[in-house]
Amino acid sequence: MGIIIIYGIITFNYTAVFEDPISHWSEAIKKSPKSADAYFNLGRVTSEVGKNIDKAIGCYQKGIELNDKNSKYHYNLGLLYLQKSQNELARIEFERSTELDSTNKIAQYNLGSLYLLNNRFKDAEVRMLKVINLDKDFIYAEMRLVEIYSRMGNQSSANYYTARLKNAGYQLKPTEKINKGV
Repeated sequence: MGIIIIYGIITFNYTAVFEDPISHWSEAIKKSPKSADAYFNLGRVTSEVGKNIDKAIGCYQKGIELNDKNSKYHYNLGLLYLQKSQNELARIEFERSTELDSTNKIAQYNLGSLYLLNNRFKDAEVRMLKVINLDKDFIYAEMRLVEIYSRMGNQSSANYYTARLKNAGYQLKPTEKINKGV
């Protein structure tokens, strides 16, 4: 009976750790301060649940300090930099993410979109073609290619991707602008 009471008290005292995800991951960091995943997860929930981007950035940076080889850490940090309109920092993180995992089509796409925003058309083209190589049905990459080729003055390539979009059931309207955001 005494053991049950002891375990009951321990369980009751430990429930605060599971009160919310931020408390949980904060406690995980206290117990494992060298766990990059704990910092990553605290950053994720701090951003999503706590809506504290600056604190989440710090968590991701600490996770990266502990493990620079995880592409998702860099990718998520890049997304937060985008939310803060820190495009150059976002670009650096997306570049690192794609170096570590060249098959991450979303990181490739976001990096290409940043290149496009900075008028780096050839770099943007390379990334969008890589995205399509990874996923031939990634329609947003094709939309970006139409914009890239139009802005480069390569109308035959723009027409090619416009036709592909049309064949996929998507019709760009003459007045429709392709989203220039990331």
